[in-house]
Amino acid sequence: MVDSLEDGSLLHRRIAIKPTAATRCTLQMLEGAADDWDHLGWGDQVRDILAATDHATDPEAIRHRKAIVDLYVKHGEYDFRVFAPSKP
Repeated sequence: MVDSLEDGSLLHRRIAIKPTAATRCTLQMLEGAADDWDHLGWGDQVRDILAATDHATDPEAIRHRKAIVDLYVKHGEYDFRVFAPSKP
């Protein structure tokens, strides 16, 4: 993953255009992590992806976002709750 996504960067725009793919890949990466603590090292990048896909309306992207947030909250990263989708 990249170090950080700046608003307006090419990667940020691509993620924003394809929120379902971005959230699906992120969730798969997190679920397939070799160690239970790997998510900690990816926290900043995952926050960037969640911020870039905040506008998502596709039900699949919303489910992925919820699952990502739930994974982090389950591990005690409660600040991820700000990214919880407002839609079911």
